[in-house]
Amino acid sequence: MSVSANTQPIYTCDIINWDARLIDQVAGRKLTIETPVLLGRFGAFGGIIWSIRAVPLGANVATNLRIYGWAANAVAASDYRLLFEVALPSISDMTNDRNTLITYYGNTTMSAPPAIEIPLPRIYTRNTEESRGLVRTGNYSLYCALSAPVASGWDVFIEGGNY
Repeated sequence: MSVSANTQPIYTCDIINWDARLIDQVAGRKLTIETPVLLGRFGAFGGIIWSIRAVPLGANVATNLRIYGWAANAVAASDYRLLFEVALPSISDMTNDRNTLITYYGNTTMSAPPAIEIPLPRIYTRNTEESRGLVRTGNYSLYCALSAPVASGWDVFIEGGNY
């Protein structure tokens, strides 16, 4: 019995690491003239996002992180699609919040509040294995913005892979 080579594997072929810094980049749920910040664009065969993290850069008011999608053939602001949004907590004082988190997590080496991991949809395979990820088609772009401006800002990190 001979087996032919798998010329179209389902695993990713290159790793992506996208990031953006958000302070006053604000956009509504339905965009009109606003332009969110580009996180990155998938390759020609699409890709998957494994994790999205938001890290506070200092004292901030509560806001929402909004993630938008933009298809390869989109042309107008109305073509942005809000994929999801997640609440980011207020950080009033990095030292006090750090001490509270140290007490809560029992980690005395923490120098700042930990990154907030954004929950992603579940993906099920044929053999019922479960993982988390956000799968998108080729040349699809991801953008982000806040619902309200903040003082110190948030860094947003995305990890995944192109197919």
